[in-house]
Amino acid sequence: MLALILAGCITGSTMDTGDAYVDDAEVAGPPGFWALVHPSQPDARGPGIYFVDTTVGSASGPLPAPDGLISPHALFDDGDGLLVGGYVDSAPGDCVCDLESVFRVNYDGIELASFLQPGTEGITGNDGIIYVSEGWGSPIDVRTSDWELVSTIEVDGFAQDIAVDGHTLYVLDNDAGGDLIRAFDLDTPSTPARLITEQATFSNGGYAMMFWDNHLVVGDKDAGGNFLRHLNPATGESLGITRFGVQGWITAIALPG
Repeated sequence: MLALILAGCITGSTMDTGDAYVDDAEVAGPPGFWALVHPSQPDARGPGIYFVDTTVGSASGPLPAPDGLISPHALFDDGDGLLVGGYVDSAPGDCVCDLESVFRVNYDGIELASFLQPGTEGITGNDGIIYVSEGWGSPIDVRTSDWELVSTIEVDGFAQDIAVDGHTLYVLDNDAGGDLIRAFDLDTPSTPARLITEQATFSNGGYAMMFWDNHLVVGDKDAGGNFLRHLNPATGESLGITRFGVQGWITAIALPG
């Protein structure tokens, strides 16, 4: 799928990020990933969905967010397309902030389906199962690819974003007086979560997270722009950063399916 994307699935401009792309990580970063840019703080090329090719240091896009999605903040590539979630505008000019949806789009950004969802702060998946974090004090929904609710996982705090690896679900909470990452064992979801990071791990508030090649990757930002922070999933130790050339407020990151 990655090769297909790089071959031209995204229609849009490509920007050579040049020196803006710097890899200071002790571990290899993903060869490519999706980045969702919020319309309130867009990249110079606009808001939407970018594909960052870290092998050559370029970013393609953006694909537009689905119509009516005025505050996109969740993204997942399930291999058949992208799931994009956030607040929708049911009446133009009037944000209905208690109404959220998840849209399924293809790799050209064409909408294929949509699902109402109580909250969509983060989306991830594994083995045909989709996990959706609803936000503050709300459970994480466990759904099929057809959006049928299977079960829920109770979490404490604010599940800003989530990532899954095998039988472990990682929850990023950036509303706890800092940033915390907790790990849940999916085989025993009622077991108390294990704390992975302390509150001072991130430069400017981690907001987006994914799992890549045995380590956690969290979107972060400082005066130099957006970057990926690589973390040891067992200890929370920082393994370095990877900068990339998409600017603005990145509300979600996702690996190709």
